[in-house]
Amino acid sequence: MRANKKTIVLRLLALFGAFSGGLWLIGGVWDIFFHEPPITALVATTVLFVLICTGGLFFFAPSTFHVRDDITWVSLMWRLAIGIIISYPILVLLVGLLSALGLLFAGISIEGEYSILVFALAFWLPLWFLPLSGSFVAWLWSRKVENQLMK
Repeated sequence: MRANKKTIVLRLLALFGAFSGGLWLIGGVWDIFFHEPPITALVATTVLFVLICTGGLFFFAPSTFHVRDDITWVSLMWRLAIGIIISYPILVLLVGLLSALGLLFAGISIEGEYSILVFALAFWLPLWFLPLSGSFVAWLWSRKVENQLMK
């Protein structure tokens, strides 16, 4: 299956979102264990992690983020924008719940500074994953339309 320009753009947006979000996640983990890790090691670890994950995904499932040629650029960008708008509140709730549960399981009460941490993490971290989640929603939407056209 040959990738067209729309597929390449969608995949690059997904890679950018995975890298930017992964940089924050891996950076947070590195900071916990190594306190001020070198930036080159952080970036190298993130690039390696994202390339292994996405390379495996695109190798074993080559139709991932594939968009047909007959979908217009305007339609694709519209779906991407709607996907970003839809996915942000969902990601905020998910990250907020996971960070609050993580603190509770660690035995830390969510009061004072920790409530600010959960709030900031819930609203900040999803912003970095928006290109990935928006691309994913746009791709799913395109596949649904494609499947309806095939019927």
